[in-house]
Amino acid sequence: MGLVRRLRRFSRTRAASGLLLVSPTALFVILLLALPLLAIFTFSFWTQTGVVDIDTTLTLDNYREAFTEPLYARLMLRSVLISGAVTATTVLLAFPVAYFDYLRGTGGKWITHMAGQQRMRYGALHADPPDPAFTDFTAVDIGAINADLAALAPLVPLTPLEYPFVNLSQDPLHLVSARLANSMAEEAALVFALMRTLEKFQGAEDAADDEFTFLQARALKKYADQLAAQLAVTRQGTVDYKAELVADGLASFVFDGADLAALFARLTSTGLTVAEEQGLRDVGFTDGDIQVMFDRIAAFPAPTGTFSRGGGLDDVVTSIDMMSAAVQDLANQAQAVVDHYAPLVTVQHPSADAGGPYNGDEGTPVNFDGSGSFDPQAQALIYEWDFDLDGQFDDAVGIAVNNTYGAPGATQVGLRVTDTDGNVDVAYATVAIADVNGPPQITSFTPVDLAPTASNLNPLDFSATATDPDFEVVGFEWLLDGTVMSTASGWTYTPGISETGTRLVRLTVSDFNPLSEDAIEMRLVHLPEPQSWMTASAGIGLLGALYRRRVRLSRVH
Repeated sequence: MGLVRRLRRFSRTRAASGLLLVSPTALFVILLLALPLLAIFTFSFWTQTGVVDIDTTLTLDNYREAFTEPLYARLMLRSVLISGAVTATTVLLAFPVAYFDYLRGTGGKWITHMAGQQRMRYGALHADPPDPAFTDFTAVDIGAINADLAALAPLVPLTPLEYPFVNLSQDPLHLVSARLANSMAEEAALVFALMRTLEKFQGAEDAADDEFTFLQARALKKYADQLAAQLAVTRQGTVDYKAELVADGLASFVFDGADLAALFARLTSTGLTVAEEQGLRDVGFTDGDIQVMFDRIAAFPAPTGTFSRGGGLDDVVTSIDMMSAAVQDLANQAQAVVDHYAPLVTVQHPSADAGGPYNGDEGTPVNFDGSGSFDPQAQALIYEWDFDLDGQFDDAVGIAVNNTYGAPGATQVGLRVTDTDGNVDVAYATVAIADVNGPPQITSFTPVDLAPTASNLNPLDFSATATDPDFEVVGFEWLLDGTVMSTASGWTYTPGISETGTRLVRLTVSDFNPLSEDAIEMRLVHLPEPQSWMTASAGIGLLGALYRRRVRLSRVH
């Protein structure tokens, strides 16, 4: 009876409740994992003497055969590579999810939209099927990234969404935003190339084509190495981005995901109010633009909980570190496959080597050398180069070529070599271009308001001042919806009596040096009808809730 009472007393404790919760899982693990593994381990020491006959005499013959027969070695290598790739892609998926869910709510239109591209690319990597067209090789194509971004451009009419992202001002936060966005664009293109190469490798494996299994593994190694290097650039860009946020006092601002989630939920369930829709149309939104906005809301769920910019960026850096390790592991496994197949196949394809890394100055030719490429059959090679990363190797031909870059920044150069039999290989190298002429800087701009209001009775005065770090003469150019209105440092916009809607005012300040970028400021001027003040305010308020509250346009962050 004492034992029964103790059992009853125990059954009412938290420990007993925990045991009940754990027991089904533990039972599942024991019955469906531990016992089968024990049975397999036991059977590994027995010998199969017929179709169903087993000799239970303990022996190591099975292990001896597994480590000496080439077939088993090949199967083990394949299993290790695929399991490693699955592990790597699983880790990769954590990064873009954290990337997007944080950056969507913390500003940076360039960075936010590039984070969305990252999520789609890594999601596709996770779901990659074997590709039967494994005799083709994949090139880096930044054009695919720009095509995806072009579909989102209507949502940010004042922000050019296209790689390369150029500096619109010399504001430090804007500069690091541009560098980070460019790095993320190149990273997204590399992920796509790696994904396609992994699919082709799996296709060659499924077809038991040893030569193309070797060749695609070699290509996979190259892209994994490139992606690892690019991740280091993205990591540093993220660190620099946070440092500028800290300097501007923006890193500690706390966001509540519940507010954005509530807005998304209302828009998804009931749509726009009449006032919100009219307000969006007043600032230039079409039916297609509004649909793109809703597509984005539906595609990416709103974040939950509270978070800060600085804390979110710390999480991104941690995710990049995890991801870099996974990519490096994938590169090591691809190299193991290359080493395994190298003595087993007669390679007919050339090996491309783009040289580098390269360094140069803007406005000065950078020399490229592809002499590290070779053909195992000693055939003559054709050398074709891709400077703009559009996936087309049509920018230069020759073993040694040069290209002049008009703006500073980090990019890549591609090389494709083709032998006389038509066999090809591609390779890439990094290029760093230094700034030798500083752009002008806009030191003041009026009006400060991003979306000022003007009318025939209330004209709007624009003025600006600017300097140049190289002491060059600067010029001003004011444009209204693309039409030059003035070349003075100031200008007054007086709308016509019947003018309504919105007008885009753009100031370009140039030092007339082709090696430096122009400085740019923009304002979206609202020309309301007398009765449309409330609807316009509703539309502008909705845009602010969806994207950010208020920033200077010269700080697109």
